[in-house]
This record gives sequence, C-alpha cells and structure tokens, in this order.
Amino acid sequence: DLGGSGGATRLTDLDFELFGSRDGLAIRGISGKAGGLRVSGALNVDRQLELSGSVRSEVASPRGVASAQVRIGGLASAPKYQ
Repeated sequence: DLGGSGGATRLTDLDFELFGSRDGLAIRGISGKAGGLRVSGALNVDRQLELSGSVRSEVASPRGVASAQVRIGGLASAPKYQ
C-alpha cells in the first residue's frame, strides 16, 4: 500500500468515444498519453450517477514497462478507485 502517495499528470493527448442513452453515458476507447505514460480504458455513468469501469496505465522507462489496472466505482461526486 502506497497510502497517500499520488499526484497529477496532464495528458498531452486524449481520445475517447462518448455514447449517451436513456440509461446513462458510456465512455469507450479511452486512450491518452503524456511522455512515457499511456492510459486506456472504459467507463459507464448510469442515471443515478454511479460509475463503473476501469483504466489501465502503463509507464515506459529504460528498465521496461510497468502497468496497473484501476477499477472505478462509486458516485460521480465521490469516485472510488480499487
């Protein structure tokens, strides 16, 4: 557990497809990058503003590539990351 570590990275490129229906929003094909960082994933937001989905990050360095999958849940106003 890294407890409390974190930060923010501004993506230089971000692409995704957004679909809306009476059931909510679907964000598909998320693809972003910033230097050696790449992110990809998908996210749903239902009518009650509940989130479900995941994002995968990959960081490339001279020593190789490290990746992590983060599941997203909770409410849009209070997301939970696992």
